[in-house]
Amino acid sequence: MDLEHIYQNVELRDIEDTLGPQTQNKSQDEGKDEKHRGSRCLVLMTVCLGLICVLLLVFIILQHINHTAERDLLKSYKNTVEEFNQTINSLQDNYTDLMIEKDQLQNNFTSLTQKKLELEPELRKLYKQGSSGLKSSIKIGDKVRVKTSVVTPTHKWGAVTHKSIGVVKKIQGESLTVDFPEQKNWNGVISEMELVTNTCTVDIHVGDRVRVKPSITTPKHGWGRATHKSVGVVKEVQGESLTVDFPEHENWKGIISEMELVTSTFDIQVGDRVRVKSSITTPKYKWGRATNKSVGVVKEVQGESLFVDFPEHKNWKGIISEMELVTGTCTVDIQVGDRVRVKPSITTPKYEWGNATNKSVGVVKEVQGESLIVDFPEHKNWKGIISEMELVTGTCTVDIKVGDRVRVKPSITTPKHNWGSATNKSVGVVKEVQGESLIVDFPEHENWKGIISEMELVTGTCTVNIQVGDRVRVKPSITTPKYEWGRATHKSVGVVKDISVTVDFPEHKGWKGIFSEMELIDDSG
Repeated sequence: MDLEHIYQNVELRDIEDTLGPQTQNKSQDEGKDEKHRGSRCLVLMTVCLGLICVLLLVFIILQHINHTAERDLLKSYKNTVEEFNQTINSLQDNYTDLMIEKDQLQNNFTSLTQKKLELEPELRKLYKQGSSGLKSSIKIGDKVRVKTSVVTPTHKWGAVTHKSIGVVKKIQGESLTVDFPEQKNWNGVISEMELVTNTCTVDIHVGDRVRVKPSITTPKHGWGRATHKSVGVVKEVQGESLTVDFPEHENWKGIISEMELVTSTFDIQVGDRVRVKSSITTPKYKWGRATNKSVGVVKEVQGESLFVDFPEHKNWKGIISEMELVTGTCTVDIQVGDRVRVKPSITTPKYEWGNATNKSVGVVKEVQGESLIVDFPEHKNWKGIISEMELVTGTCTVDIKVGDRVRVKPSITTPKHNWGSATNKSVGVVKEVQGESLIVDFPEHENWKGIISEMELVTGTCTVNIQVGDRVRVKPSITTPKYEWGRATHKSVGVVKDISVTVDFPEHKGWKGIFSEMELIDDSG
């Protein structure tokens, strides 16, 4: 056994000796491969380990995010639950309060119902008393209309309106039957009607002079050819209806409630001096040769018609309602020797201006009926008519003397001798009077020359006497003072320093103004 073993060992060594170099080389290559594979395995293991770490890190992060989101969601849920619980509690409180109010209202309702039941007998009693009072106040034959507070009557309007006035024909309990001009046998209830007593209406009879009230836009039966200005004579009265003869429309039909009596302070008679009213554009029977400026004498009166002798047109026919008297304190009796001028209201005189003007003042040389001859400085033997003239002396004019405070009349556009530095607002003191001429010292213009007929006195209740020391302010009617506002205003109150006028306002010392723009301030104010 030993020999065999030795033999085997020898053989193995021989084989190794024989194969030694090859075997060694192969072993070295295998070692290298093994080493290379080991290195690759190491790298692979490192990469895998890194990926595992990354995945683990991502997992940890995701777990953290998920945990945070769940925590926030849980927190939000808790807040929502708390708010919901608070809302529920609030609603519960409100519900409790409402239930308390409901109980209170129920108690009040029960109490009011009980009071209503207690008061109903009294109400029925009062209603009966009221109904009997109404029934006793409105009787058959009374003039009534629907109350203005009633929008729609119980039995409707029919042809009736709030303006309709009718006569009670029948009363049955609370109901009544009324004959209106617009509708006969109209049915209504007493509580919706009101009496039309004589204190609210006038009693119009046949022969009365009447016209449609200004408040009536369209009469019940239309205007026809009549207007608000038409004045006619009542021809017939039937209940609430009437027939009127207007100059423009005969047999005009209307109702009394829409009419008013035309009473005048004068009665035109034969011999009166008259003219056509300025409001009349075209008279009923035309102008002929007459005008609004014509003044004539009444020759004949026939009912509503009349005949007038005008200087321009004899036997002129017109109607009384279109005429006015030319009498009284506003007219004067012009005679030879009087100083006269053409009225400011006359644009063009009957016989033209010639060399005369509205400012011309002359002496009457001759009077022939309504005509007259005047010697003006600018035009001798000027012909005119009395109705276009006015006296420049006497009760209808003022007597201007030295020392009077005056101003140019507002109707004067340009004075005879021009304005100079003066204006319509200027108020000055008369320094000299020479016939029709005068000299005035205005604050703006001393020794200003004018004529008396263009001036007016600044005296009386409409003006005040302002003196040094008086407390004054600018009138509210003055938009811009003559010498401007400076630092003063409408509210400024100052003391007159100089009669020229100079005022010391708190806001403006030495402020200059004119009398006509100032007003006194009472110490109490």
